[in-house]
Amino acid sequence: MARNGWKSIVVAIADPYRDQQLALAKAAAIAERSGARVTLFNAFALPAPPSGSAIVSSREVLQTESDEHRQQLQHLARPLEKKGLATTCVAEWDFPWHEAIVRFVLRTAPDLVIAESHRHNVFARMVFATTFLANTDWELIRSCPCPLWLVRSRSLPTEPRVLVAVDPRHTHAKPARLDDLLIAGANRLVEQLGGTVSIAHVYEPLLSGASGTFMEPIRLPLSSKRARDFNTATRQAVDALAVRHAIKPANRILEVGDAVHTLPAIAKSRKTDLLVMGAVSRSRLERPFIGNTAEKVIDHVGCDVLILKPATFKTTVKRTRARL
Repeated sequence: MARNGWKSIVVAIADPYRDQQLALAKAAAIAERSGARVTLFNAFALPAPPSGSAIVSSREVLQTESDEHRQQLQHLARPLEKKGLATTCVAEWDFPWHEAIVRFVLRTAPDLVIAESHRHNVFARMVFATTFLANTDWELIRSCPCPLWLVRSRSLPTEPRVLVAVDPRHTHAKPARLDDLLIAGANRLVEQLGGTVSIAHVYEPLLSGASGTFMEPIRLPLSSKRARDFNTATRQAVDALAVRHAIKPANRILEVGDAVHTLPAIAKSRKTDLLVMGAVSRSRLERPFIGNTAEKVIDHVGCDVLILKPATFKTTVKRTRARL
């Protein structure tokens, strides 16, 4: 997020011919409060050859398709323009979809990308991983270098409830300052949009290890004293983080459990409108073996999700697209 808030928003429009555009509706609501310029971006992979036309070159085919998609984007942008919002419409040939979005971000450096999120499950992850939209939100979490807002609903409440997932003891190998970045970003967000900020830390109880059958480790509970000391230290770490960012005690949540399921439960119980999470870069070699909490949580949470990354994040997406 820009230091003084969002001034430039890119809305990823997967299908400009679809009637319902949740991401665009959310972008319009945000822009009305922040004054940001909204860019409607669409990338297509397989242009339809024009029928009964003398056009023969691939470049002319792509130009014709780009013009048609851009005209449709302009149609979608008219309600925003009637509200006095500044808009730009861009349609171009590029693929895959998530890389096209990231390449556009690298060229234009917006403050925020807004994309519609699609629910997943394990079956979808395995079977539909190569389809057009099945894993776009996962890939954007991994590769988008600027703040990413994944949309589940079109409305933006007058006073949105923002919940920030933190890990002050760095149990998930997050950078030490990422929590500060997340809360600071959430605070700047509510300065622009209104609302309240809460923080939540979900952690698993600390266990000790012991040798088991065939040398497999057995996880054993700690003594009651060590468990109390661990819980106390965890609470102190959360409180110290909250105090730095003026988060009231009533807005600090600390629960034991599995983050993938407990975070969505907390978000639901507190009627959260936006869950803010951090994501760190992982190598392609690690990706199939190391699960990302943010990727898994979006399969279970019912509200919008905002993904923020540390300043040191580097995307693996190449700046240049495939050539004709």
